[in-house]
Amino acid sequence: MKNILARGGIEFLAVLLGISGSLWIDSNNKSVELKSKTTEVYSLLENQTDELINYTTNKLNEYDKQLVRYNALINDWDTFNYDTIVNKK
Repeated sequence: MKNILARGGIEFLAVLLGISGSLWIDSNNKSVELKSKTTEVYSLLENQTDELINYTTNKLNEYDKQLVRYNALINDWDTFNYDTIVNKK
């Protein structure tokens, strides 16, 4: 009887260790995959942010150039000759 209980206990421990090991390995795989995806998302966000900053900087430079041109037009409105624009078409 003791032999049967000892054998059953050993089999139970073997199954328990097998299941526990399998769950631990699965958990570690998911953790590594999550870290990889997190790193990828951070990289994509960094790239998009850099592109947005470059776009915004370029647009601000364009707006500054337009502002200079509009101010020149407004300040020189009295000397502005409309016919010179019409003839350039």
